[in-house]
Amino acid sequence: MFRLLRYFSIASAVALIAVTFALVHLYRDNAMEGLVVSAEGQNITLARSFANILWPRFSDFVMTVSETDGDKLRARPETAEIDEVVRALTAGLPVLKVKIHNLDGRTIYSSAPSEIGADKRNNPGFMESARAGKPASKFSFREIFSAFSDTVMNRDLVESYLPIWGDNDAVEGVFELYTDVTPLVAMIDRRTDRLTVGLLITFALLYGV
Repeated sequence: MFRLLRYFSIASAVALIAVTFALVHLYRDNAMEGLVVSAEGQNITLARSFANILWPRFSDFVMTVSETDGDKLRARPETAEIDEVVRALTAGLPVLKVKIHNLDGRTIYSSAPSEIGADKRNNPGFMESARAGKPASKFSFREIFSAFSDTVMNRDLVESYLPIWGDNDAVEGVFELYTDVTPLVAMIDRRTDRLTVGLLITFALLYGV
């Protein structure tokens, strides 16, 4: 009888611990999914605002420029003009990087100049936006990240590919935005920690009973 009770107690403790961490894992997954959805919505709004200012001036350049070489694109005066406008538009916003791709997948502009001229044709996010006209976002963590003129460390990001719509309701280009969500992830982590402690205390009391 004593051995049976001991085994039951051990099994109950293991089960309660397993349930605790399963609930915590489920909570954090749902919170992170909600964060990506929320950040994507924010990026959609930002992309529309950027397009309202950039696209009337630079759509012809993005859509028809013949150069594919990065050095030649960086040397174009339009690239410097786009960069000036983008930096003004993103001042004070949690946007760490902006790229503009044409429908062939060529990176016509990037706030990280070394990435201008890159080929995105095989990128699933680009394809989703350019061909289906749908936003595509994902969460990532970067230990080192080039943000405009600076290099930042240990940042949580939501990366979004966003279609640029023309006046004829056709996709004419694709924005790629990188939004810093580090403070929001830290908040989720704090809430997760509090939930973990609360569940462990609750289940410990239940186990004691």
